[in-house]
Amino acid sequence: DRTRHPGRMVALTTSQVWEEIAAANFAVGGMVNAQGHARTAGVVTTTEGHHVLFTSGPHEWKVR
Repeated sequence: DRTRHPGRMVALTTSQVWEEIAAANFAVGGMVNAQGHARTAGVVTTTEGHHVLFTSGPHEWKVR
């Protein structure tokens, strides 16, 4: 466990990673705008198969 051994790599399967992604319902996405400035935005996530889908409110200023 990583709390007892920080810096130690943990072996994960692809299935375990997808289970964790599917269990989450919020993520922060990072991007660079047209002016080259880094930006982040919180988004709601869901999975369908091995695809992650993102959404946010249409009136959220970071979505516009």
